[in-house]
Amino acid sequence: MSRTLEPGLSLLTAAEIRVVVLPIGPMPKDTFEAYLSAFNAHRHVPLHATRCFHAGGPKSPFPHLALKSGAMHFRFMQADEARRRSRISDLHLHRQPLAVLGLVHCPLLEDLAAGHAEFERAAKQWPEALLSRCCAFEPSPSHLATPGLRALRELMLLPAEHLGAHLEVYMTEFAADMLAVIEDAVLNASVATVKLNTYADSGEFLGSSLAQLEEGLRKLNMNEEELKEKRRWGRLQKAKGDWALLAGSPRDAFEHYKSGMELSRAAGDAIWFGAAVEGLAHARVLEALIAARPAAAAAAVRPALAAAAAARKAAAAAAAEPVAAPAAGGGAAAEAATVGAAAVVTNAEATAAADQPLYTLGSCESGELPGPAAAAAAATASNAAAAPPSQAAATEAATQLPPSTTEPATPATATTSSSSSKPASSSAAAAAAAANLQHAPARLLSLSGLLSGSSGCSSASSASAAVASGWAGSCYSLSGPGAWGVLAAADLEGEVRELLAEARAWYRKKGGALALQIEQQLKLCRFVAGLHGPVAARLEASEAVGLIIESLGALPLQEDRLVALVEAGQLLGLVGCGRKRLLLLWTALEMYRAGGDKGPSEAGAMLALTLKSLQPPEMPRQQSLQPPEMPRQQVRQY
Repeated sequence: MSRTLEPGLSLLTAAEIRVVVLPIGPMPKDTFEAYLSAFNAHRHVPLHATRCFHAGGPKSPFPHLALKSGAMHFRFMQADEARRRSRISDLHLHRQPLAVLGLVHCPLLEDLAAGHAEFERAAKQWPEALLSRCCAFEPSPSHLATPGLRALRELMLLPAEHLGAHLEVYMTEFAADMLAVIEDAVLNASVATVKLNTYADSGEFLGSSLAQLEEGLRKLNMNEEELKEKRRWGRLQKAKGDWALLAGSPRDAFEHYKSGMELSRAAGDAIWFGAAVEGLAHARVLEALIAARPAAAAAAVRPALAAAAAARKAAAAAAAEPVAAPAAGGGAAAEAATVGAAAVVTNAEATAAADQPLYTLGSCESGELPGPAAAAAAATASNAAAAPPSQAAATEAATQLPPSTTEPATPATATTSSSSSKPASSSAAAAAAAANLQHAPARLLSLSGLLSGSSGCSSASSASAAVASGWAGSCYSLSGPGAWGVLAAADLEGEVRELLAEARAWYRKKGGALALQIEQQLKLCRFVAGLHGPVAARLEASEAVGLIIESLGALPLQEDRLVALVEAGQLLGLVGCGRKRLLLLWTALEMYRAGGDKGPSEAGAMLALTLKSLQPPEMPRQQSLQPPEMPRQQVRQY
């Protein structure tokens, strides 16, 4: 099962890493959907957070990687959608799944080792995937006692408590592993593995015999081996540009695309030249979003950092000067005045704290983890410090790992644990936790790892980092009015139009490449609607839909025709043409009915594409820059 056109493409689809999500073992449908939604909440991972697990090296193929403000983006797909492989994945690498993620619901699975073996068999359906991981949720003590559990390096155990915090840490590690394998793929890429006889080179895709005639004339004027060598090098540079976009480095992608354009132009490789030019447009849009993140994030976290500076000064003053006994008649008022005086912070101190670089917040060097993980750790630590000794001991015991999964305590850890005469520390030792997360192949994520050591940071510091990271986290999303406002302020429309027009001209040189032209029209119209609103984009969208409808008969696959019709209807709904959208919906339904006999999976996939038009259209500034969520399908067993 394959297709050429894909639903929901946008100008930032090339920056998304596709991850196939598989249910392993028995699992209720609603449970699987809940796990999938939890992963979708953490599909944007800041690059600075990945340094906890992947420090990089001097041989990194991405010298311009935006570690301070860049991010990696993931798109989680169910198996039925991932099986419909793209025919032009050699032309656009982001259209193939690059990772496989298995989900195990331990309460319904007794043998964890058998579940992992089942996952390995299911993952072989996607040999092109560079990374495979398996998550086991809610493991019991019997699961933790599984023989050979530590040898399963791809397996991660996740308890039910604080699932959002656990998944945030896990997705950071997942992104770091993904970045490492992408770097290896670029470093080990060779022209010997580049294909010259892909579907994008076939007459069915090009749609014209004129391209074959042009190819014969070019071979007469140039040595055939020299022509093939230039094509391979041009296609290799284009592929490296795709890898760079997936890694979150649009500047490196821009350089690779430019090199690929020069080589493809010399070799007359028109389709790959046009794809590289289109890649430049993708890189420019992504670069505009990355460039705007530091300023937006700094403005968001400045109030939180100022409050954190006051809290740190209060904590330091309270630790340096013990609170004196209240004077006679003073009572609680005198004590409150003492604490309030210690919390005074000068404007200079608050400004200095607010001017801290954003990427140092939640970094491994500061001993903190970003987002909900740091917030939960700080809250647990504060509660333990404020609780009576008996309650604090019970809290500590409740958060400890089972003996079968904990490593022997190091001297430093033993020293820290033995100092029980002092109150429970209010700091969250995330540096020790990060080391603990990498230590065991089969790991049980627990917030106890964040509370088991000493990092020298106060609970106020951990809380401020969590709040600041939470404020700044929205800056890493590819959707929402904020992203569209940034793109409108960047004034990219003219440049994007020129690049897409040049790519379209090169596609036409090879006979049309009709599927690529249709996708390009849809991308541009969605981009314009997001920048200017439905009224300004309505005329252009209507004209584009008319051209798409006229060209439906030239598409060889019925599924491509159906996708084009449904996406055209979605575009009309986006710009406010509701009646025309309904007419296209009826046309798509009639096309589906006239499709003849189909297998269950094929009929289900095509029907899902048709029924997607029934969903209400998004507002232009509310539309997502990434593909819409897939229709919910029946969860199957593998």
